Amino acid sequence: MFKEKYSRLIKQGFLSESELLDIIAESTATGKYSEDLLLSKGIPKHEILFCLTEYYGYPFMEYDEDTMVSSKIVRMM
Repeated sequence: MFKEKYSRLIKQGFLSESELLDIIAESTATGKYSEDLLLSKGIPKHEILFCLTEYYGYPFMEYDEDTMVSSKIVRMM
């Protein structure tokens, strides 16, 4: 699952397949999120977000404190 999720990083040349497998193994062994490990390896945040967007099929929007939230969304919580 993780390998397919981050295959874009291999295609874009950010990681080799063996580096990705090492990160996946480290994530499993330590319980840390794979995204945090990728960030610590110097992978740009937006590239990780693009991977997640492609894998899950949902767009991303980074948090912005000035963004107004619809009252409908707030009521859902």
